[in-house]
Amino acid sequence: RVSYSDALDPLNPRPSGAQAAAKVLQRHGVPVSIARSQTQLLRQRIDADTVVVVTSLHALGPSTFEPLRRHSSKAKAQIYIGDGFLLTELFELGSPRGGADGKVAARCATDLVTDLTLRARAAISIHDRGCFRVGGDSLLVESEPRTWLLAAANVASNRDITKADNAAVTLRLLGQGTRVVWYVPDVRDTDPSDGRSLLALLPRAVVPLVFLAGFVLVAFVLWRGRRFGPLVTEPIPVVVQASETTLARGRLYEKSRDREHAAGVLANATRERLRV
Repeated sequence: RVSYSDALDPLNPRPSGAQAAAKVLQRHGVPVSIARSQTQLLRQRIDADTVVVVTSLHALGPSTFEPLRRHSSKAKAQIYIGDGFLLTELFELGSPRGGADGKVAARCATDLVTDLTLRARAAISIHDRGCFRVGGDSLLVESEPRTWLLAAANVASNRDITKADNAAVTLRLLGQGTRVVWYVPDVRDTDPSDGRSLLALLPRAVVPLVFLAGFVLVAFVLWRGRRFGPLVTEPIPVVVQASETTLARGRLYEKSRDREHAAGVLANATRERLRV
């Protein structure tokens, strides 16, 4: 059977994959169907007993995100797992303000995860009220009815699914229905107009740091750079006769076969001598 190397891929057995979660679901009678393109997704039957799981959010664009939302509108639940910045951009939420690295308790009234604690790894929280709160942000948000955003992507990974209550969080979210459609978007499905600028891909804090570094560099150059002033003559250790220079230039013209330029030089010199 073919395996894949993308993070949180349901057939990826490596530490970054999510094969363990997919296999546990199947062992408990919840079949997992994998769609690796928009065409495969639209062929899937999605009803009130289906949970749609979406990973590889970096490959989603408006041209693929909107059809996904329309096709999954009747699903029992939609689960989006990925980076907090990408989730914020896709669902047009407020800018993330913090992150988490360690154990975070649910601290919310949602029955699905109210008694659980997850183990996050370098997660960027979402600026919205939800569960597993970090300051004023959350790692799990129900942005719309039956639409869950999990910003702690490592929770479902093979490496961390056994840490704390990560397995319980993952299986409770993905096991809400009787079957799972796992969508791994293909960037080739997106329209060329969906492309993001480089600035959009950078973390928010990087942009002001780049401008600050540029300002510091310019200030350093102005401080340490040599100031412009009048030309200063410097004695040459060897005196070169003008005739030697003329002869050397003539040989260069001859070697390069630049007859037109040489003729022009001779004509100008002849005019100058005749004028005198």
